[in-house]
Amino acid sequence: MKKTHLLIVAFVLLFIGFVIFGLVSSGKNQDQQAARDTGDYYDPYSGETVSNPEGKSPEDFGKNSGLVLLGLGGLLDHGLTQDQLDAYRTALSQYNTKNKDYVKEASIDVSSIERFEEETKTTITHGLKFSLIINRGEKKFTARIEYTGLSSIKLILINPDTSKKVFESSGESSYYN
Repeated sequence: MKKTHLLIVAFVLLFIGFVIFGLVSSGKNQDQQAARDTGDYYDPYSGETVSNPEGKSPEDFGKNSGLVLLGLGGLLDHGLTQDQLDAYRTALSQYNTKNKDYVKEASIDVSSIERFEEETKTTITHGLKFSLIINRGEKKFTARIEYTGLSSIKLILINPDTSKKVFESSGESSYYN
């Protein structure tokens, strides 16, 4: 009799587990389908959602036409000024032009942002380092922003597999200059 009760309890628990698993799985599928239907995309690196609803202007409309930048708030949170942020935009556009790459979306992994300070005999360099994901994972770089002034930066992109410098901007000043 005890063995039968144990089997019944085990069967009921297994059944409840399958029901819960089915409900959770169907909820995720519905969320993914809703995102496809509305044109939304959740970026796991920046934690932001790109929204392109049908009949509305796309996310990349306007002054950065063709380039969606995600995770910029993380740079501001770590001390970048608005002018330096604008210079970062300019530097990414410069990378696009110089390397003949078509960067449609550049996402900052906000969990990877860290400040750095490097000292040599003659200079001290301050800045931020972070992972930069291009076109939803098509390319990944270690990005380095060096502060060159209150309104200017130098952007350096490094291949994380080879540790080789792929791009270095010319020390951009504000986006609007």
